[in-house]
Amino acid sequence: MRGLVGRDGAPKPWSEGDNIPWNDPPFSGRMLKEHLRQDHDLASRALDKVDAHVAWIHETLLRNRPAKVLDLGCGPGFYANRLAGLGHQCVGIDYSPASIPFGQSEAANQGLSVSYLLQDIR
Repeated sequence: MRGLVGRDGAPKPWSEGDNIPWNDPPFSGRMLKEHLRQDHDLASRALDKVDAHVAWIHETLLRNRPAKVLDLGCGPGFYANRLAGLGHQCVGIDYSPASIPFGQSEAANQGLSVSYLLQDIR
């Protein structure tokens, strides 16, 4: 067994193809349900953790100043929507056909301007 240390050359991204069907609508819908659950962190972080992360990003990294934020793999928009609520211009990109409409709907319900794109970031 070679492991990471003894491998030959650099790994080739996505050389094994897709192993999780993120863009499959039924799978995407099931994953969205997991993202929204608050009793585990297996899909998205619990919202209290998201709030703490967003506060750190806003205060420490962005120094409480408006910035442009690109959220790759944004899922249901927990980070992008919160950062937009703090005055940042946010774009969220995800491959999940269930998560993007959810993030868009939540942003609209909160009066936030967030651009969500259903795309494969590869």
